[in-house]
Amino acid sequence: MKTKTQIKSFLVLFLSFSYLLSLQAQGKTTFQPAMTTSIVIDGNARFSMLTPHIIRLEYDSTGKFVDDPSFVVVNRKLPAIPYKKSVRGK
Repeated sequence: MKTKTQIKSFLVLFLSFSYLLSLQAQGKTTFQPAMTTSIVIDGNARFSMLTPHIIRLEYDSTGKFVDDPSFVVVNRKLPAIPYKKSVRGK
């Protein structure tokens, strides 16, 4: 059975780690937005091709998109991803 001291130590360590992780994700100094050659804007939607398997989808009714880092992809300055754009239903 764990003692109260062990539980408190674990909580302090966990909270410290979580705080440091959030600082890393919010760090503006190392952040780079996605390459413009990997971004498609269609109306109020923006699609950023980050990797061959990850596409960041955003929608904003005013067309103003957020370029801040996220927990999933902190740095979006990745190599350009080849893609083919097609539009259906218009």
